[in-house]
Amino acid sequence: MTAIKDLLCRTRYFKELGSGQLDEVASSTRVVSIDQNCLLFSRGDVADAAYVVVSGEIVIEIISEQGRSIRVATLGPGDLFGEFAVMDGLGRTADARAQVACTLLKISKSAWLHMFASEPAFSLEIAKDVISKLRLTNLQIEDLSLFPLNMRVAKMLLALSEGQSTPISTIITTQRELADRLVSSREKVNASLQELKRKKAIGISRGKIEILEREKLKRIAGQSAHRHDAI
Repeated sequence: MTAIKDLLCRTRYFKELGSGQLDEVASSTRVVSIDQNCLLFSRGDVADAAYVVVSGEIVIEIISEQGRSIRVATLGPGDLFGEFAVMDGLGRTADARAQVACTLLKISKSAWLHMFASEPAFSLEIAKDVISKLRLTNLQIEDLSLFPLNMRVAKMLLALSEGQSTPISTIITTQRELADRLVSSREKVNASLQELKRKKAIGISRGKIEILEREKLKRIAGQSAHRHDAI
């Protein structure tokens, strides 16, 4: 339980809790590991727990009746997911799949609801997280509604390369993965990438994209004139 308690302390949702409160949560939490591409839960499943990513990457996606995947979010270490269905008592709203091998904290529904009802600091952090996700959804809807795909592709590439300090940033991704993130088709994303390549903003090779001219890509993304930098 000590190891789980230490992991909980590293997340912003639990770091303000006292030792006794952490012990209580840790007793109802376990560490789970899932392999690459494994499904953690499916849309409509009954929610028995919320999760925090310890390592790896979780993809939240919706699969259409035709088998088309729409990526709702990509989550990394420290990110919380699965809490909506725990809190409202309804089914899961989307599928959760491991993009790579993952380690997760699985926090039981009973422990989660008890903390939310009894600990104001915890409840505030969860409320902030929900608001942040809502803001992000609003920006995604705005992008889909108002901006051409070339601009959205450029913005996504900049977001994926964030934090890289080398002159030429390399993004490891496939065109299918980009299409899923952008809620578009692989063919349309490929056309946009080829246009960016013709403008010498990026280089393309199998399984990776290189940003050659970051400032040019920013201009295409509209970041110099538009107030939103996030995807």
